[in-house]
Amino acid sequence: MFWDQQLDVANSKLQWELEEPLRLAQEEKEWEEYEREARIEDVDFYKRYPDLRPTRAEAAAEALRDKADRIEELEWRREMEIDRKKSIADIRRIIQYITSRTGR
Repeated sequence: MFWDQQLDVANSKLQWELEEPLRLAQEEKEWEEYEREARIEDVDFYKRYPDLRPTRAEAAAEALRDKADRIEELEWRREMEIDRKKSIADIRRIIQYITSRTGR
């Protein structure tokens, strides 16, 4: 009974880790849609209030900040993927151990 419960938990955790790329892809898609809508709103806003449009220097600085954010995010995702793969390997070893204990 105990090992069967542990096997269920381990299989659930494995499934969660295996599905992570799908969740991240969905989040990325939702974020891109949000950014697209924000750009449309910005265009409309600056049509109504052209004096509030950022200067070229401000726009360039913002573009550089966006680029830096993207670089940091890509590094974070790379590190998380390494951790995810390690977790998958660890969970699979745990499942093998549990299976050897339960005979399943």
